[in-house]
Amino acid sequence: MIFTEPVFFAFLAICFAIYWTMRGRTLRHVFLLGMSFVFYGWWDWRFLILISFVILLSWAIPLLKHRYPTNKFIMPAGILSALGVLAVFKYFGFFVETFQDAMGIFGLTLSAPTLKIILPVGVSFFTFQAISYMVDAAKKTIPLEKSILRVGLYIAFFPQLVAGPIVRATDFMPQLLEDKILKRSDLIEGTRAFVMGFIYKAIFADSLAPFVDQVYAAPDSFASHVKVMGTLGFYGQIYFDFAGYSLMAIGVSRLLGFKLPENFRFPYTATSIINFWRTWHISLSGWLRDYLYIALLGGNRFGQIKRYRNLMATMVLGGLWHGASFAFILWGFIHGGALILNHGLRFLLKNRTVAPIVMLAGGWFLTQLVALLAWVPFRAASKEDVFSVFSGFLSPLSTGDGKMILVPYALIFLPLLVDCLIVAPLHKKSVNFVTRPWIYWLGLGAIFALVLQILPLTISSFIYFQF
Repeated sequence: MIFTEPVFFAFLAICFAIYWTMRGRTLRHVFLLGMSFVFYGWWDWRFLILISFVILLSWAIPLLKHRYPTNKFIMPAGILSALGVLAVFKYFGFFVETFQDAMGIFGLTLSAPTLKIILPVGVSFFTFQAISYMVDAAKKTIPLEKSILRVGLYIAFFPQLVAGPIVRATDFMPQLLEDKILKRSDLIEGTRAFVMGFIYKAIFADSLAPFVDQVYAAPDSFASHVKVMGTLGFYGQIYFDFAGYSLMAIGVSRLLGFKLPENFRFPYTATSIINFWRTWHISLSGWLRDYLYIALLGGNRFGQIKRYRNLMATMVLGGLWHGASFAFILWGFIHGGALILNHGLRFLLKNRTVAPIVMLAGGWFLTQLVALLAWVPFRAASKEDVFSVFSGFLSPLSTGDGKMILVPYALIFLPLLVDCLIVAPLHKKSVNFVTRPWIYWLGLGAIFALVLQILPLTISSFIYFQF
């Protein structure tokens, strides 16, 4: 069930109407959990078995740790079990192929069992939420939760279940103890976020997709500048696709009385790669920072060299989180290397005076160039395609033997300009439509009517559903 298809609108209308007519927190929680299971089981009912196991694990491990506080094996067992879910469903084939290739170096040919494993939608997202809940409960960052119903709703809450934001238990669990009432501010802000996300996904991202898919299906077939423009198209597509989902998830949650954290803060206006990762997929970068970079690796507490090592390890593992492929590892290496250089330059320039315009313009260009180039292995289907697209950047004015096609320049650049030059400044000014709702609803209605007129006829899945 995709946010932009008609069946979801019917699902949401039913959920909204019944939820707000119910009385009592427990009854509402039971209903929301049931609707979340319907939503997740819509893809494949077998997914419900897995998420039920993750919910049970998340609920049981902190209770066992509370009962046996001196036992040192309970928490590692819980975390390893959650990671085992990822290892089996997401990385099994990758591990087997890597081992076979390694043995092939020594002249050994190994056969491996072939397992048809379906990758459950959003498994990386709810697994990370489960780990964060177990860790926070064990560290007593949050009160111990004895209700499996509330733990289940935290893990399976349908708006953000399959593609985030990755919500912390410290943010969500206290909201389950509130008596919800439908507020005008929630209705307005929820609708605003959903409509903005719908525009980002259904108009911007889905309009870019056909051109990007055509270029990346066979990059060798196209001229160099077309490869560059295809990558710029993906640069926009993945942002509007994922930011669009996040906004819609935030909007739907707000309509039900829950507040989720923002997941994007205009990353394509970032003037450093450090700031880029403070504004891109904020919930994941925060999770990796707190639970991996600081808690597990030690952060920057042991000197600059180990800090750089930890940064690289965090970004490579962040790349692997996206998928079992060396392409994602390369993506992590690019961003890890860029972060190390960024920190190093800050250290070298901290006592030097540089013109602000040079810092801003140069920083923006280099940051966005790194982000753009890093998307190449993220999108390309093979190593050969990665090298082919990179070659286009080395000689963008050369046509070579490449096929020429009409490049939709306006389609590629207009959404990015709208986001960076119109939406971002309005957001920073914190424009508030709640105090004058008639202006808000009139403008929103006009925008939505325009969207429906230019809406693509095809409905495509969100890119991050595969993660």
